[in-house]
This record gives sequence, structure tokens and C-alpha cells, in this order.
Amino acid sequence: MKILCLQLARFGDIYQTWPVLRALRRNYPEAEIHLLVRSRFIEATVGLDEVSRVIALPTNEWLAGDIDDGLAGIEQWLIENDMTGFDRVINLSFSPLSSYLVDLVGGADVVGYARQPDGFLSIPDESSAYFYAQVGVDRANRIHLSDLFAMIAGVELTDDDFRAPALARVYENKRSGIVVQVGASQSQKTLSTESWAEIIENLTELTGESVTIVGSAGEFNADAIHNPRLLNRVGQTKIFELFQIIAGARLFVGCDSVGLHIAALTQTPTLNISFAAVRFWETGPRAPGSRILWFDSREVCDISRVTDEAWRMYNGEPPAAPVILKAERSGVIYDLIGYEENDFSWELVRALYSHENRAAAVADLCHHCLHERASALGNSVDLITLGFTRLSEISTLALEQIKIIEIAPNQAAVHILDQVDVLIEQVGRLAIEISPLVRWFQTEKSRIPPGGLNEILKSTKALFEQLNELCQTALLNMRLSDGVAGHDFSGV
Repeated sequence: MKILCLQLARFGDIYQTWPVLRALRRNYPEAEIHLLVRSRFIEATVGLDEVSRVIALPTNEWLAGDIDDGLAGIEQWLIENDMTGFDRVINLSFSPLSSYLVDLVGGADVVGYARQPDGFLSIPDESSAYFYAQVGVDRANRIHLSDLFAMIAGVELTDDDFRAPALARVYENKRSGIVVQVGASQSQKTLSTESWAEIIENLTELTGESVTIVGSAGEFNADAIHNPRLLNRVGQTKIFELFQIIAGARLFVGCDSVGLHIAALTQTPTLNISFAAVRFWETGPRAPGSRILWFDSREVCDISRVTDEAWRMYNGEPPAAPVILKAERSGVIYDLIGYEENDFSWELVRALYSHENRAAAVADLCHHCLHERASALGNSVDLITLGFTRLSEISTLALEQIKIIEIAPNQAAVHILDQVDVLIEQVGRLAIEISPLVRWFQTEKSRIPPGGLNEILKSTKALFEQLNELCQTALLNMRLSDGVAGHDFSGV
């Protein structure tokens, strides 16, 4: 069996793909597993012995000239690298470039983004459709990226899939000191130099042990700290060397960074400092015993809380709320202690994707969740009601236009049907809590394959009927909660 995996994102995403590749190797011990990454990030594959071949994608070369030269370069590259004959193609990159590459490579079994025969985006599998619709900083997803990658690849992860390369393993009783990564992929995702300096000074004083700082060159001015216990490795290590450094530490402290994902593979307990610009549910720490401190932005980060929680973790003490704990279970792997987050949108995501009967699941959510949490949701209840009402009205309008077009082509009906997409988008912006439903519908509509007018109309009609049923059953069950917390649904 010949398998091609595409991971064209950055260092952190590649390391989050390691467990998936190991699971593939476990499931297909005799298979050829080929991994395609961008040449800029190929160092993140060093030590990944489960892969038969790593292929570097020279994207910079293709983008250097004009379009014709780039296309010619891609075709030549495909020939030179024997990119044919794959039984399975697993695209774990959610980008236009990756979808076109998948289309050019082909394969008997393709999951992840690809292209339709007419050139439009193809999302062939349910897990990739979920990713397209629900994953991102501004969305409600709570499933970690590693688990989502595994779902797309069709494998189940085990604890052993999260391990360091053999040369970087350290026995638990030999761990000492603290490693701090001072940088991140973007400046708003990490602390200022002054904040890190204060944290590092506090930790060296409290623990009496060394603190090793790592990061890219220019991310931190170590001269600002005069401390004999500080070991500055900023700009002085290759990425693979971070395995040995982090594996030997009792604690890793960092924001959204490559070190965070290496710590997951070395099983190093991690204190993750996270902000609104990062979705910790998707990219947070996975090592047992890890904790997260969440702040709205780096400007309001409480340094004393960071220092105190790091000290508690270092000494094996219980956490101090508010804190987010890594749970030892599958599915949603974090528990919020002292933090509050509106659960309705996430519960709506679960209702849409985790139940065979979506309409019944959404209806049950609206009845029980709103009945139990109406006071906490406050004015959002009114927006949720309005959102479902408007979506029902819009879907009814769309079905009326489809009925007209089925009888005979009608330009006015076609024009109205085109405007329906705009109206649905506006509902998602108005009623944020039900935006997962809007994105689910938009994604399923985009997945309708090319074909004749009758086939497309039939598929579109069935989808609008499903949307209308979801909204009608939701509204009916909200009426059953009439009067909850002073909300009146009688006019719905």
C-alpha cells in the first residue's frame, strides 16, 4: 500500500501530525508512507522514523516567477518526484495549494481538500467538512487539531503515539529545571520581553534551579537579565535539539509555539499562557498534568498568576483557579476551572455532527439548554430565537424559488435564490450563537457536486428542507420553554 500525507502548514502543525503518522504506521505496518511538507519546514520531520519518505515542496521556487513558469515547475516537479500510484491520499493541509496538488496527484482514496472536475473546491469526507465549517479562532470547536487530523486520516490515537524520537528521550526521574519559550508564530500570541524577564527572574528565585530560554534569534534580549541560573539558548539551537532540551525539563512554559507541541511529544508538563488570538481548545498542551492560563490579551496578563501557577506545577501542588486543566480522556480534553464560556454554540456543533438525527438533537438542545441556562444566556436567547426564525423564513423562501424553477426556468427566481446565500450569511453575523448552523449549511451546500440542473436543484432542495426542519423543530421546542427567565416565545 502506498500512502501520501500532505501537511503544508508550519512547524507546529507538522509536530501535531506526528501522532497521526505513527497511528498510520501501526495500522499499515507494511505500507509506504510518504509525507509532503514545505521545504522551509522540513526540519520538523527529523526523527520521524515512521515515514518511508519525506518530500520537500519548493513553493518559493514556484512563486518566484510568473504563473506559467510556476505551473510548468509544478508539472516537472511531480514527474521528478514520482508523485503517482498512491492508494490513499490524506490531505491534512487546509489550503487552496494543497487541494490543487491533490487534484494533480490523484488517488483511488482521497480525504481532505481536493478539487471538483469543474475546478471548484471538493471536500469529500465528513471530518474535513467539519474542519472547513467549524475550526478556527473565531469558532466554537473544542476538538484538538491532532484528534481532527486523526479523524480525517481514519485512525485512532494512543498514548504511545505521543512520544519523542528515541535519541531525545529522558527518564522521568532525570528531569530538572524549567524551559521557557519566549517567542511564538506572531507577536500578539506571546508576552513582551519585559514580562518574560520578570517571569524568568521570579522562577529562578523561587526554584533555585536553572531556567533555559529558547526561541528564534532576535525574540528576546537575554542581556536584560543578569542571573547565573539563566541559560540562554535563544537563536542557538536547531528545532530538533529542542526535543532533548524540553525532554529533560520538569516544566515547560510557553505561549502558542513549536515548543508547546514538542512538549506534547516529550510528555513534559506544560504551563501554556493563552490569549483570545489563539484557540487553546485546538492547539493547547497535551502532556499529562498540563495547565493553561487564559487572558484576553498579552497586555493584561497577570505575571504573578503565571509565576504562582508555574511554581505550583513545579512542586506538584494543586492549581489555583481560574485555570484550565488538561484532562486524561478523549474528545474535549480541557476542563475550565473558574473560567466561563458560552456553551450553547459548542453544544450546537455537537448536535449537528454527533447525532444521526440532527433535527432531534438541535431541538433537544434548544429545549433543555435554554430551559436550564436562559438566565446565563440573557439577551442571547432573543437573538437565538430570531436567528432560527429568520433561517426558517429564508429556507422557506428558497424552497419556493426552487419549486418555481422546477416548473420552468425563471430568472427572477434564480436571482432571489442567489440572494438567499447573502441573507443566510447575515443571519450568522446577527446571531453569533447559531453561526455553527449557518456554517454547517454553507459547507454542505458547497459540497454539492457539479452536474445537471435537475441534479443540483434536487440536492439543494433537500438541504434547504433539512435546514427548515432543523429551525422549525428548534423553535417548537423553544415554545415548550415559554416564559423561561422572562423570555416570551409565543410570537415565534
